[in-house]
Amino acid sequence: MTLPEDIPLKPGSTLRFRVSDPERGLESSTWSLAGSKRSGDLYIGGREIMSALKFSLHESGITRMAWTSEGAVTRVPPGEDRMISRWETSEPLPAGWRVGMRMTISDSALSPMIPPLETAKVRPIRHLPPPGRGHIVDVRVLLGEPAGGGIRVEGEMEEVGRMMLGDGTRVFVVATTAPTSPEREAQLVAIRTLALAAGAADRPVPRAFAWGTDDATGVPVLIDAGDPRPPEDRPALIPRYDGPADVWVGKMLGE
Repeated sequence: MTLPEDIPLKPGSTLRFRVSDPERGLESSTWSLAGSKRSGDLYIGGREIMSALKFSLHESGITRMAWTSEGAVTRVPPGEDRMISRWETSEPLPAGWRVGMRMTISDSALSPMIPPLETAKVRPIRHLPPPGRGHIVDVRVLLGEPAGGGIRVEGEMEEVGRMMLGDGTRVFVVATTAPTSPEREAQLVAIRTLALAAGAADRPVPRAFAWGTDDATGVPVLIDAGDPRPPEDRPALIPRYDGPADVWVGKMLGE
């Protein structure tokens, strides 16, 4: 896939996507990428919790996972830093491009679809096909310098979306499918176990995710773990729900 030099979406755009499998009635969490209108900052988070917690790729090259001012009110003591994790590493690519972050969505993390509220505002969402049992969707957020050129990415990549940031930085989001591994699936089990221990099962439509660092590149990674409840403990009828933050999050060891 060749990434173009021209990415025409205006600064301040928001890209939303999720993995959807209508045949099985399953989906991932919905993820949002919001670009800054005036700077080279890019913000990433789950739809259910982005107002409280978000992942920020800053123009400075620093990447942070931090509570927002709203989310910190009930979670961070006054005067303490809202930041939870910090990275200074990205994966360099040719022509001024780099991999800013990755996200993995395992087929085993897909959860029963949540029926939208009839009054909910309809927003455009990019639906990615399911990877199939035993596989993951590997999403990569690529950032291109304003004065850089196009770039060719090897492998079978699918475009998720693109945008421009306020300083002219270009954002190109791509996804590919890859086999999962026993280690990855064990990690998902650990995330779900921690979520349930924190009371996730008491919430109407719980979702869990965690984050860490890619061992090979040092790039930050988000991990969508889906509904942490075992299938037999999930209700037959999924409620319509659009309430407050409903997600358990955690930092994985080894970061």
